Amino acid sequence: MSQKFDLKKIIIGTANFGQSYGVNPKKIHKKEILKILNFSSKIGIDTIDTAKNYGTSEKILGNHISNKFKIISKLPKIKKKIKNLNIYIEKQILDSLKKLKCKSIYAILIHDPAILMNKSGKKIFNILQRLKSKGLIKKIGVSIYDFSQINFLTKKYKLDILQVPFNIIDRRLIDKEILEKLNKKQIEIHVRSIFLQGLLLRRKPPEKFNRWKDKWLLLENLKKYSKLKNLTYCVQFIKKFKKINKIIIGIDTLNQLKEIIREFKTSRKINIPNISSNDKKLINPSLW
Repeated sequence: MSQKFDLKKIIIGTANFGQSYGVNPKKIHKKEILKILNFSSKIGIDTIDTAKNYGTSEKILGNHISNKFKIISKLPKIKKKIKNLNIYIEKQILDSLKKLKCKSIYAILIHDPAILMNKSGKKIFNILQRLKSKGLIKKIGVSIYDFSQINFLTKKYKLDILQVPFNIIDRRLIDKEILEKLNKKQIEIHVRSIFLQGLLLRRKPPEKFNRWKDKWLLLENLKKYSKLKNLTYCVQFIKKFKKINKIIIGIDTLNQLKEIIREFKTSRKINIPNISSNDKKLINPSLW
């Protein structure tokens, strides 16, 4: 049975457009990228998530998007030695605009939230607000892994967007009622890692994840009974949370994207196992 799902909620992640990325590191061929972008535009997906440190991703997008998409990019880590933050940050934004071949960026996210939590934080945020008033960027946000930072960041700064990890294993967004609090503050919630960099789509995880094999065993036993794929559980879990504004998905091929979209457009009544974990060594890919 089909359910109307607004595909504008989907954001195409581009971490592997310009570099190798994921559990099985892979860089997508430019021809495949073009197919993905053309298909996305055709079905109504209108937003792309990228970053300066995603290799050549911004440059590749600039050669192909033709202003069909809203672009979210990220400000790289700012070194302490930078003398003139105004010049440095504006140069970073202008460099992204040049590569993307566009006049403004839909949103700039701080990739390293710690820079907003030190003594230069307020100044950096004010610089971004100035660039926002100039029309170079439309929204300002933060991309986080550490949920303990959220309270400080949302109290001190008027954020437009918060990008956070969320999936059937990493449920911190709802376990701590953060979703409700962010909604009340009218902060856009963008979730990423819904497949945990592809790990959750694996029938059996790599050996280094064996200490958490009970999670996969539970899911595998349920699959034998239901005849459903891991992809189904991942997507249907995310779809339950209507207050999430955007969902970032990473893909390796056009066929993968089509399969994911079919699942988003399909309504299923399924029991989703509680395989949640707060172990950072599992839910935070930067610690793998």
